[in-house]
Amino acid sequence: MFPSKCNAILVSAGLLEYGVASVDTVNKTVSFSANFVPLLKVGTGAQIICTASGQQTHTFSGEVYLSTKKFLRLVNVKCRLLQAAENVLSIESVFSGQITPPRKNKRLPSGGRFPCTVSRISANRLSFQSPQLEIDWTPFSVILHEPIFKKPVKIKVKAGKNSLVFGKSAKYECIITEIAPETLETLKSFIRAESLEIIKNFII
Repeated sequence: MFPSKCNAILVSAGLLEYGVASVDTVNKTVSFSANFVPLLKVGTGAQIICTASGQQTHTFSGEVYLSTKKFLRLVNVKCRLLQAAENVLSIESVFSGQITPPRKNKRLPSGGRFPCTVSRISANRLSFQSPQLEIDWTPFSVILHEPIFKKPVKIKVKAGKNSLVFGKSAKYECIITEIAPETLETLKSFIRAESLEIIKNFII
């Protein structure tokens, strides 16, 4: 799904305001909220530009349906995915992978790898759930295959401070520390294709 909230810029008739956008892909509306929102007449054309990591990713153009001092909603919305947005966007996509720990582990299954379930991926970060790993926060490898890659590829990652451990399982929020250039390009292509799929119902 499209992120429920994201940083955004409201643009209309020369006015510009920074705030937060919420995208409803089902009803094809986009809402914008901020400490101050310029009052716009119903039916006025406006544009909301979503950003991630300081980079513009999507533009939503539509007509004002509701306007208050702190909130605005656009309807009849059309969307465009901006160039290079895949460099900063992340995708929620549940699929299987494998973990190769950085050292020997008595609990390793045959083959020396742990199974994992990837829940989110971007060009520089990866989140997965797996049995608790004895990693000591050192870099280790994640092996991924379909639906992103035609054959298994290895990506080196490092667990971040937001990783959570619960009993025998854990959720790992990782930073990608090493990835082959061709693997990165394939990953970015996947992220862009998935991003377009999300907004296909109201794309320009």
